[in-house]
Amino acid sequence: MSDKSNLTQGSVGYKLFGLAGPMVFGLIAVLSQSLVDTYFVGKLGTTQLAALSFTFPVSLTFTSLAIGLSAGASSIVSRVIGSGDQRQAKCWVTDGLLFSGVIASVLAVIGLLTVTPLFTVLGASEEALGFIERYMMIWYISMPCLVVGIVGHGAMRANGEGTLPSVIMVGAALINMGMTPVLMLGLWIFPELNIEGVALATLMSRIVLVVVTLALLRWGMNIMVLRLPSWSQWMQASRTIAKLAGPAGAGNMANPIGIAMVTALLAAYGNTTVAAFGVATRIEAFACLPMLAMSSAIGPFAGQNWGAGNLGRIKQALNISALVCAVNSGLLILAFWLFGETIAGLFASDQSVKQEAAVYLLYVSSSLWGYGLVITTAAAFNGIGRSEIGLAYYAIRMLLLYVPLSYGATLIGDQQAVYVAIGIANVLAGLISIGWAFWWLAYYRKHQAKRCSDSDGRSAHRSNVTA
Repeated sequence: MSDKSNLTQGSVGYKLFGLAGPMVFGLIAVLSQSLVDTYFVGKLGTTQLAALSFTFPVSLTFTSLAIGLSAGASSIVSRVIGSGDQRQAKCWVTDGLLFSGVIASVLAVIGLLTVTPLFTVLGASEEALGFIERYMMIWYISMPCLVVGIVGHGAMRANGEGTLPSVIMVGAALINMGMTPVLMLGLWIFPELNIEGVALATLMSRIVLVVVTLALLRWGMNIMVLRLPSWSQWMQASRTIAKLAGPAGAGNMANPIGIAMVTALLAAYGNTTVAAFGVATRIEAFACLPMLAMSSAIGPFAGQNWGAGNLGRIKQALNISALVCAVNSGLLILAFWLFGETIAGLFASDQSVKQEAAVYLLYVSSSLWGYGLVITTAAAFNGIGRSEIGLAYYAIRMLLLYVPLSYGATLIGDQQAVYVAIGIANVLAGLISIGWAFWWLAYYRKHQAKRCSDSDGRSAHRSNVTA
């Protein structure tokens, strides 16, 4: 294993930022696609912007599932690499890609068959529903490419490679951003496709993403094999990946599902509020980039060090991640206080939408450090193969705090009361997550030391690498 791919030695901060730094640019590119879509669709009208706002939590749910599948596969790969078995790691990369491709294809078909009833339940108006159907029919076709690409990038990071995934994401994003106005507005030789053009640009960029990713995995990094496993081998590998990816995927899906539920609550206040919430949550996702990048880095870092038995390095990584979350949130408070309405105005032409989105950003920015603690600690536990703990963090935030508090706020106040409730949910969830993480690591170390005090604790630990 090269020094670059080895995350079990060297400075913890250097290794973490070596993975997270390039990821910031990749995430900027990916999230910029959403902002570009929001910008251009906003020029079409408030109804179209509201329609795109309804699709955001649903599309984010499936994207989060892809991240969960990636976490499950890369968790195994990173721990196997940490234990020193490179050949077996290649097999796990291949099995993970096959598994994710099959799951994504099945879900895409289900999505295509349920577009109208799903968004009707979420509260979309009949006028908005027409635009939603035209957009999502194409978006679902692109989903398997997205999922396989994200899982492939997780495999790269599990091998200590943080730059290549970012370069690929930037390239795909540039294609999407370049083609969105061309296809939507009918520039050059292309017809004017309205909101379908936005979805077609996404499809084109994702095809490029998956083709380049697979080529680099096989011939650039040589970390996958071109072979189809036997049915029994594939089923066994799929069960192992699903055991980890299931909770990780469910945890990642909790946030967009919660956003969808709150969107449904806010629909009672009208299309302006829904559009403002959609704009604000997109800006919020962009604003959380450093924390998202850190969560993508800490998973493989924790996985390799868990495989090597280095629990102390995992704790150091959590401390660094907490500091990143605090600094990021402090900068956001200042930025949204000074420029919140200006930033919202970049993506909303309607004055009412712009003002309301700015109010959300101001209220919620002071709590985003708590959300950051949730995603980074959950990613660390996904990395060490304890994805059920990561799922518990997301469930506490979303099911016990975010949605119930938001619903309660609608009973006693207006939409601004909902925004305050979201902030409280973030703070409480973050404190619970980081406290639980440090307690669990201390508890595990104490009991592992007791079990292995006579001699061979390291080998006992390693026997559970892929359990």
